[in-house]
Amino acid sequence: MTLRDLQNQFRKEGNPWTLAKVFDTSAVLSEIVLKKDYMLKGNERIFLSVNQKERQNSTLDKMLFSPVELVKYISSKMTLETGDLIFTGTPEGVGKVIPGDELKGGIAGIGTITSKIVS
Repeated sequence: MTLRDLQNQFRKEGNPWTLAKVFDTSAVLSEIVLKKDYMLKGNERIFLSVNQKERQNSTLDKMLFSPVELVKYISSKMTLETGDLIFTGTPEGVGKVIPGDELKGGIAGIGTITSKIVS
């Protein structure tokens, strides 16, 4: 999630956008799926609907950098440990959500999550 109003303000001021991306409730997580329980193929479908209307639908192989490339790059810069999470961008289709909206997203064959926007 991104607080666009803050992101735009920070952008105008030439400041980092971190606080527009990292705030309480900014990242909800599904159940964790262990690598031993699912072998990533790289072409899995990633999706998001808002109030049962499709907003995002693509596949992992359309990412600018594959999950493997991301892990290689990040681990060359810092230590990744068991339990660390890597957050990336999402497919086109992002948009505003408001309190009461229900989001359902996931990666086909791996997991889904449903969350409701609260004020």
